[in-house]
Amino acid sequence: TGQDCNLWYSHWQEIYGELTNFKWITIMGNHDWGNSDPWALCSWNNPRKTINGTTYAADQLNKDKGGCNPQNYYMPDFAYYYTINELQFEIIGLDENASDCPNGLGGNGPNGGSSELFKDCGYSTSVGCGWLNKFT
Repeated sequence: TGQDCNLWYSHWQEIYGELTNFKWITIMGNHDWGNSDPWALCSWNNPRKTINGTTYAADQLNKDKGGCNPQNYYMPDFAYYYTINELQFEIIGLDENASDCPNGLGGNGPNGGSSELFKDCGYSTSVGCGWLNKFT
């Protein structure tokens, strides 16, 4: 549940092997909002980066947002637009986990896989889930 900076090899590169040589264009899923990345949700309590007034502390974001993901794992923000002009390809990455909040985050909610996540939001599921609602 979630990702800490020590798990990239065993939880991504070791599992997917040579496929990690290619760019992965990603977005957070409900299990990504979990105890292994406790500051991801309420980042204003422990920000690693602040950009234009927005705080960031999620491990899975790109390094310019304070994350620790590998170079080929691309997640610039919780919502973004990406194009590959040569392929006439567009993708909109949009986190829709607000619809699964609070009980689906971390796999089994604030009493399990996301208990640390909500602890860092002052134990308030309304604060944490309210923040996720910005992206829907």
